[in-house]
Amino acid sequence: MKKFPVSTTNLIDGYGKTFNVGFVSSHVVAGTNLFSDMFASISDVFGGRSETYRNQLASIKKEAIDELILEAKKLGGDALVGVSVDFDEISGGNKSMFMVTAVGTAVKLEQANVIKPDFIVDKMASRLSSEELRVMRLKADYLELNAKGSLKFTEENIADIIEYEIFDLCVPLLEFYKNAYNDGSPSLNSRIVEYSLSIFKGMEPSEAEKIIYSFLGKSLSLDFMLLKVCKDLGLVDYDCIAKVIKSAELKSKQNALHFIMVNKNEYKYGDIAKMEGLLEVLSTAFPPLSEVMQVKTIMGSKSVWKCVCGCENSEKISYCTSCNCDIFGFKSKSITADDVCILLKKDVEILKNNLTNI
Repeated sequence: MKKFPVSTTNLIDGYGKTFNVGFVSSHVVAGTNLFSDMFASISDVFGGRSETYRNQLASIKKEAIDELILEAKKLGGDALVGVSVDFDEISGGNKSMFMVTAVGTAVKLEQANVIKPDFIVDKMASRLSSEELRVMRLKADYLELNAKGSLKFTEENIADIIEYEIFDLCVPLLEFYKNAYNDGSPSLNSRIVEYSLSIFKGMEPSEAEKIIYSFLGKSLSLDFMLLKVCKDLGLVDYDCIAKVIKSAELKSKQNALHFIMVNKNEYKYGDIAKMEGLLEVLSTAFPPLSEVMQVKTIMGSKSVWKCVCGCENSEKISYCTSCNCDIFGFKSKSITADDVCILLKKDVEILKNNLTNI
């Protein structure tokens, strides 16, 4: 994966001019004992030992930089210059918290006319530090364990996967979470899952989108966690969503509707056809789960519909008096297929009027 250049100076090595596209900042606030508490709470599930204080600080610093990179990408930047990171401690009421602030300038890059010496090969380095070698060795060890099927996701190696961006382990990690959720593990900590999924912020968006949407519909709880990532990164795969809506069970189909509502970072002309195809899928994807029928009463008869929970409701009542679901299986105040269709139709019209097929 191509790394996003970040520099504390106003220059990026190997490039000529830079063109400013905007100032960006990020803020991360965490209790001084946050990571200790988080990892302690998951020890029963993962095992392992607590992270050091130094690694805790490095972790929240990386999170601040990742957020800064994300903001730069949203502005269309290719790199960050003039980056600085400040740590502040906020105390009060016998509580202490860290606030990490990262600031920088998002820029567009112009490739410099740099001639590489013959002895420098693309994707190869002329020298490596002992720390770089240690990290490469660590990555190789994890990948070897995974290939053998003996990798265990412990507190320690989950932190390593995030810190050293071992992207090849994203799929096994999501498989682990999917299985844990589907097995009903009561101790799986959602804060740890959310923290570990921050690895996708360092990936190329197209690759992150491909991996995330390959898990859509496989676990209701994991869908909820992945939705947060998609909202943060602006990732939407209309084809994958349509596939889930056509084939999944009701709850997974309802979950998929939330992914349609995610705002993409960038829309292209090709999205129009995908959105129109999704509208066609939605038109038949959520049929009534029961029919309105006539039942006899003392006064004659009345029209009722039977909810999936078994309760009979008057035709005049939109939501079941027992479980609060409508005849299509949607809870009141939840996003429905009609809500999504209204938004999609409006977006399709806007895109048709403002995009050209170039």
